[in-house]
Formats: sequence, structure tokens, C-alpha cells
Amino acid sequence: MKLKGKVAIVTGAAQGIGRSIALELASAGACVVVSDIQDKKISDVAQEIRNIGQQSLHIVADVTVIEQVEQMVKGAIAEFGRVDILVNNAGGSGNIAIKDIEEVPEHIWIDQLSLNLSATFLCSQAVEATQFHRLSVCLGCNEARCSTCEGPRSPPWKNRAVAIDRDYF
Repeated sequence: MKLKGKVAIVTGAAQGIGRSIALELASAGACVVVSDIQDKKISDVAQEIRNIGQQSLHIVADVTVIEQVEQMVKGAIAEFGRVDILVNNAGGSGNIAIKDIEEVPEHIWIDQLSLNLSATFLCSQAVEATQFHRLSVCLGCNEARCSTCEGPRSPPWKNRAVAIDRDYF
């Protein structure tokens, strides 16, 4: 088990990529804190992890709200003593179907920046502030990480990949 003794937080872990990452980390031996806004689903993911013999904790948190992010990190440290791996997976498009940039209302743009970019910063900052050592791994990932910018027809969430990949923050 390559990650035996390591502690991971996975945001957006209720389903899809986040759930798969959480289960893979557990399979590799890590204790996994799963976080999302969907309480029942992350409770189920945490139980799946325990069923394969690894420790897990589920914490409901909206990663766009600093107080909830800080509570998520404090909960992880209270349970496991530290955080070695942070997977910033939470993100998405909020089920908006916008094709042209001129159709994007400002409040949608700000919500998307908050979820897909600022949340990565908030989680990374909160974990680093509690550490006596640097994180082993800090990942930002969701559909945007596998995408390319499509210019003015690019959905707002895709801009996360450009900002993170180009180290704009």
C-alpha cells in the first residue's frame, strides 16, 4: 500500500471523479476525508471506504465559504492529526447552459470563479496554515483540468484550468 499512513482530503467527493479519487486513495492505503455539500452521498462514500478497510470521515462543507473550509480542515486534523494530500476536486458549471460570453450574467461569472478557482485557493490556504510540513500532494482537478480554453464560447468553469495551469494566483 503506497499511501499507508497518509491522510487525504478530497473535495467534491460525493460522486463522479471525486468519488473515484477518494476510493483509489483509500485502495492505496490512505485515510480519506471526503467532503461535499451532499451529506447523504458523502456519508455513503465514507462507508464504502470503511468497507474496504480504510479509515474515513465525511464532512459537509461548501468550499466557497471560508468558515466551512476551515471547519473541514480542522475536522480532518482532529480525526487524523494532519493532512498529507489535498485534492481540490469540487467544481462544475452549476448546470448552466450558456454558449456565448455576452450571455453570462455577472453573478453567474462570480459564482463560477468562486467555486472553480477561489475554492481551490481557500482549501489550499486552509490546509497549509495548519501544517508543520508542506503537503505531499496538492491537486486541482475536475473537468476543467482536462479541457482547453475555447475562447469567447468557453463556459465559465473552464477558466479554472487556465488560471490554475498558468499559476495566475
